Amino acid sequence: LYGFAWSELELQRREPAVAAFRQLLEVWPDHPTAPSARFYLARTLTETKQYDEVAALLAVFPSRHPGHRLLPDAAYLRGWSLVSAGRDAEGVRELKAFIAAHPRHELVPQARRVVVAAVLRGGRKAELAAEYEALLRESPPTAGGLYDAGVIAQKLGREKEAENTWRQLRSRFPDHELSARAALELAEAAFKQDHFKESLTLAKKAGESPEPAVKLGALVLIGENELKQKRPQAALKVFQAAEALEADDRGLHFRALAGRGLAHEELRQWAAAAKAYEAVAAASPDKTLREWAKQRLAQVRARLSPPAKAKPEKPKP
Repeated sequence: LYGFAWSELELQRREPAVAAFRQLLEVWPDHPTAPSARFYLARTLTETKQYDEVAALLAVFPSRHPGHRLLPDAAYLRGWSLVSAGRDAEGVRELKAFIAAHPRHELVPQARRVVVAAVLRGGRKAELAAEYEALLRESPPTAGGLYDAGVIAQKLGREKEAENTWRQLRSRFPDHELSARAALELAEAAFKQDHFKESLTLAKKAGESPEPAVKLGALVLIGENELKQKRPQAALKVFQAAEALEADDRGLHFRALAGRGLAHEELRQWAAAAKAYEAVAAASPDKTLREWAKQRLAQVRARLSPPAKAKPEKPKP
């Protein structure tokens, strides 16, 4: 039965696999394959987002299968499923217990990321500060810990501490994928401070990332920096490249489209600018950006409309 369930999983037939795992656990709950069946049943159920059932299945794993090799993985999956079910407080407790019990497990970095995301959603300053201090105490420091510490510091309004932490990440782990994310965060911070040359340099470094979302963010920021430095033609090319990039971030895609509109304006390409602004005003998920696009669109349309001809004066008798 266990082999049948695995075969169905390999054939990507989820429902019969789930049914077989359930039957095994019901009829032979003490069989040597039961721990693996419980874990892989839970993991399969995550694919259909049945997070509460996953959490319930794995809650009994430590007592039913003590010392099993999958115990740490089950502990992580239970914590993750609780957070995914919206039960952040329970999930964070489970994940922190997993991290404390198995500090060298390969899933610890992912567990920390889930904990930080949940804590950030909660937004409670005391909890954020405690998690920030815990991340800074990591020994040895990890790329994930330093990146998340920067995110929390930023959330707490400690901008300088966030920047210092991300610089430390880039210095210690220059080849880590999170180094590119840190470069993008630092580029955004420099842009807000009008340090456009520094921002451009960091954004170009972030643009080397293999992650589509980071690459997209970097391209948008490069384009915005080119605009600030009065290079609309270069900005236009970058924004077009950003729009063509496949990345699941509608907000950034519309930011690129808005930037393209500005570049067209700078180049006095009014019709192209109007088309870009129309798209942003119609569908951007950012209300502020939609309103801004509507204002720009009105100004560009005024340039497109030919001036009204003055009526000739009648000759005086």
